[in-house]
This record gives sequence, structure tokens and C-alpha cells, in this order.
Amino acid sequence: MKRMACWLVVFSLLGIASAAWAGAHEEVAQIRQQWLQTFHEGNAEALAGLYGDEAHFTPATTPFRVEGRAAVRAQLAGFMGAFPTRRLALRQISLRVYGDTAVENGYFDMTVVDRAGKVTMLHGRYTTVSVKAGTRREIVETHVSLLPPPQ
Repeated sequence: MKRMACWLVVFSLLGIASAAWAGAHEEVAQIRQQWLQTFHEGNAEALAGLYGDEAHFTPATTPFRVEGRAAVRAQLAGFMGAFPTRRLALRQISLRVYGDTAVENGYFDMTVVDRAGKVTMLHGRYTTVSVKAGTRREIVETHVSLLPPPQ
């Protein structure tokens, strides 16, 4: 009987650990989906709301990172203003979770259309780090770079 109770405890703990692991993955997937939706809608305010107060964002379109949610909002609003039509697709997404920290990276294909109607295709890679802050998961770091042109 003791042996059976011991196994029940072990299986229960394994179940709790796997549920916690799956929860972080689901939270990150939800943030990713919200990020894509608000990006496509052009809602820089909602998009910046996914970032922490002291987040860093290094876009591929500028030489330096921006720091803080307000600066992230301004950067994204400027990009969306310059390119009112945007379509972004992510691929080969990799996600690793370390406690309350999640690191996601992958590749993207983006089509943007500027105000003059010029269409540009961009291909790149990204890394996003998010942390669980209390009950909320927030992005604390995003780094985006363009892929080098084919040789």
C-alpha cells in the first residue's frame, strides 16, 4: 500500500511539472498571436502593451536599440506609419523555457508597402525573451535582424 501511495505522489508531481511546462509554452504562444494580430492591425499601443516597462527592442531597421515601453511604442508607431500595409509570417519557431523565462527565436518573411505604394520583401530572424512577472507574462527583449542577401 505504501508503495502504491509513493507512486501516486510521483505521478502527481510529474503531472504538475508537465502542466507548468505546457502553461509557459501556451502563454508564449498567446503573446506571439497577440503580437502578430496587433502588428497586422497597426495598433502600436496594444503591441507595446505586451512589453515590460524596461523592455529593450533592437529593430532591423535602425542601428540602435530602444529602451523602455514608451520607446518601443514610438519605434513601432513610426514603422507602422511608414509602412501602412504589413504582412508578417513566422517560421521555424524555437521556444525554450527556463523557469519563468522563455526564449523564442525563429525566422520571418515580411512584406511591407510604404505610403508611395512601393512593395518590399524582408527576410530575417528574431529572438524574443519574455518573463513571468507576477501573473502576467511580458516581453523584455526583442532583437530582429535581416538575413544576408543570397550570394
